[in-house]
Amino acid sequence: MKILILASNPRRDLNLDREIRDLKEVIEKSRNRQEFEVEDALAVRVGDLQDLLLRHRPQIVHFCGHGSGQQGLVFEGNDGGEQWVRAEALSEMFRLFAKDVGCVLLNACYSEEQADAIVCHIDYVIGVKQEIRDDAAIAFSKGFYRALGYECSVEQAFEFGRNAIQLEISGSSKTRSAVTEAVRKAEVVEAIEHTTIPEHLKPVLKIKPNLTQSLSTNITVPAQPLSSETRLTIQLDIDQSLEADAKVKQYRDRVREFLSDRKLSALEIIRLGRLRKDLGLSEAEANRILAEELEPIQRGRDEYEAVLIGLIEAGHYPLDAAMREELQAVRQELGLTDEEMDTIETPILAAAEEDYQARLVQEQRQRVLEQQQRVLEQRKREEARWRSLLKSFEFQVATVNIIENSCNIIYQQGKAEYFAEDLGEGVTLEMVAIAGGTFMMGSPNNELSRLDDEISQHKVTIQPFFMGKFSVTRVQWRSVAALSKLKIDLKPNPSHFEANLPVEQVSWDDAVEFCDRLSRKTGKKYRLPSEAEWEYACRAGTNTPFHFGETITTEIANYNGNSSYGSGSKGLYRERTTEVGSFPANAFGLYDMHGNVWEWCEDDWHSTYEGAPCDGNAWVGSNRDGAKLLRGGCWGSIPWYCRSACRYNYTRDHRSNSVGFRVCCVLPRLSS
Repeated sequence: MKILILASNPRRDLNLDREIRDLKEVIEKSRNRQEFEVEDALAVRVGDLQDLLLRHRPQIVHFCGHGSGQQGLVFEGNDGGEQWVRAEALSEMFRLFAKDVGCVLLNACYSEEQADAIVCHIDYVIGVKQEIRDDAAIAFSKGFYRALGYECSVEQAFEFGRNAIQLEISGSSKTRSAVTEAVRKAEVVEAIEHTTIPEHLKPVLKIKPNLTQSLSTNITVPAQPLSSETRLTIQLDIDQSLEADAKVKQYRDRVREFLSDRKLSALEIIRLGRLRKDLGLSEAEANRILAEELEPIQRGRDEYEAVLIGLIEAGHYPLDAAMREELQAVRQELGLTDEEMDTIETPILAAAEEDYQARLVQEQRQRVLEQQQRVLEQRKREEARWRSLLKSFEFQVATVNIIENSCNIIYQQGKAEYFAEDLGEGVTLEMVAIAGGTFMMGSPNNELSRLDDEISQHKVTIQPFFMGKFSVTRVQWRSVAALSKLKIDLKPNPSHFEANLPVEQVSWDDAVEFCDRLSRKTGKKYRLPSEAEWEYACRAGTNTPFHFGETITTEIANYNGNSSYGSGSKGLYRERTTEVGSFPANAFGLYDMHGNVWEWCEDDWHSTYEGAPCDGNAWVGSNRDGAKLLRGGCWGSIPWYCRSACRYNYTRDHRSNSVGFRVCCVLPRLSS
C-alpha cells in the first residue's frame, strides 16, 4: 500500500517536517510495515498535484497544512505566496484518480467541506470540523496509521485515531510512573470508557455513498471484527506511543521556554540535561528535539545573513539609511533580536568594510597610476619638445699637472648640450644640460686645511637639471630687472664693475626675485641651485680640490694670485671681475666655477653636514632671516676659498662687488 503525504505551509507557521517524520516512524514500526510504502512532497504547489498523483499512484493521500472552509485548502503559489483550492476542484481531481485512491486524509482545520466534495468519488475521506489543535491532529494521524499497520479497516483505524486524541487530550499518557502492565491496561480501559472530548476537536470520517463490505476497495478490510485482545493491544501500543510523545512534548516545551530569548545559556543546557535523564530520553532524541527547535531560529539567522551578504555582493555597501531601515524590517519579520543581528552583522560588515577600504585604496592607486601615466606622457611630450630645442656646443677643458714644481696645463675638447633663453633685445641666457648622477659631497680626507663644515663626506644623488653656462651678467640682469615687480624692487645697474661682466652687489633676495621674474616670463621654473647641485656641477665628475686637478693657476681662473695652493705657484692678481667665459670650462661646459664672483645657493647655512639631504634638494628651514650659502670663491679670494668643497655664508641681505649668482632650471623629464 502506497501512502503519499502532501505538505504545504506557505505561512511557515507549522512544523510539518516533524509531523511527517512522526508519521513515517509510526509506519516503519508497525507490524506489517513491509506492506507500506511512503512518499512525501514538501511545499507542494497547485501545479504539482496531478503530477504527484500520476507519478506515485497512491492508495492513501494524506494532506497536512491549512484549510479554511469554503475557501478551500492552502497550497504554495508560484510566487511563493498562498493559493487556495476549492472543494469542487479537488473533487474533480480525485475523480480522475478514483481507481487508485481509496482514502484521503485531510489533516487540516476546517476541511470537512472538502471531504464532503471528495467522498463522491473516493471511498473514504477524513476531514476536520472547525479548528483542531496541532497535538490532537498529530495524535489522530499516529493512531490512524498504527491501526492500519495492524490490518485494521479505515473505519477501525479512524476510531483508533479519534481515541488517540482522547488519550492525548485527557492527559492519561502524561502521568506515567513505574506501574505494572496490568495497571497500565486498566488505565487504558478506563480512558476508553469514560474519557470524552468535545466534538469540534475530532476528525470526521466520510464514506462514499452505497459503499458496502461486498465492494472491492483499495483499502484492506478485515473479514472479522477486531477481537477485544487485538483492540487492547493496539490501544496499548497507541498509549505507549503517546506516553513517549508526552515526554518528548514536556522536553520540547522546556526547550521552547528556554529558547524564548532565542538562545541557551550554560545553566539552561545543564538543566535540559537533567530533564532528559529524568524523562528517560536518549541523548540522540534530546539532540534531535533541540535541533528541531533551533532550526527555525537558525533559519531566520541564515536568511538574514543571506540577505545581508546579497546586498553587499550586489554593491550596496556602505549601507545607507534607507537600506538600514529595510534591514530592520527584515529583522522584525524574522523575529531576530538586536543581539542576534549584531552577531550576524559584525563579522560580515567588518569583512565588507575591509574589502571596501581595500577597494578604495585600489581605486586611489588606480587614479594615481592613471595620473602618473598622464604626467609621464606629458613629460615625454615636453621632453621631446625640449630635446628638439637643445643645441650642442664645444669648449676647451683644462687640466693642471704639477711637473717639477711647475704647472703644466693640458687642454682637451669637450662637448655639451644647451638651450638659449631669449630675454629680449638680442639678449640670451644659455642653460647647459647637466646629467644626473651620484657623487661624494664634501672634502676628501687628503684635501689640505679642511674646515669642520666641509668634512663628513656623504653620498648625494642629483637629478638632471640645467645650469647657467656663466654667472648672470650685467646685461642679462638689466633685461630681467626691467620686468614687472613680484616682491621687491631690483636696481637695473647694481654692479660696481662695468662692461660684459658678471653682475654683483646683489643680495640673496635680489637673486630670488630675478629667478621668479624670469620664471613668470618664460613659463619655466628658474631658481638658485642647491648647494649639492652646485658642488656636483662644479666637480663635473672629478674628486680633486678643483675641477682642474690638485691645484689652480691664474692662467685658467680669476682669483687672488698672491697666494698659491698645494704645489701650485703664485700668479696674477687682477683685483676685479673678468668677462664671463674668459677661461676654460669644466667637463660639463660650465665657466668660472672657481673664482670671479661668489655664487648664491638656495640653502640656509648649516655649520656641518649632519642631517643634510642626500637627494640633491636645498637644505632649508624655518629661519627665513638666517645666513645663506655661497660657493666658488671670487676675484679677491685666495685659492683655498675657490675649492669645489669650500663653503661660505653671508646674511641674505648682504651685497658686495664679489658676490653674484647663476641660475638653474628643471625641465620636464622622464622619471627614472
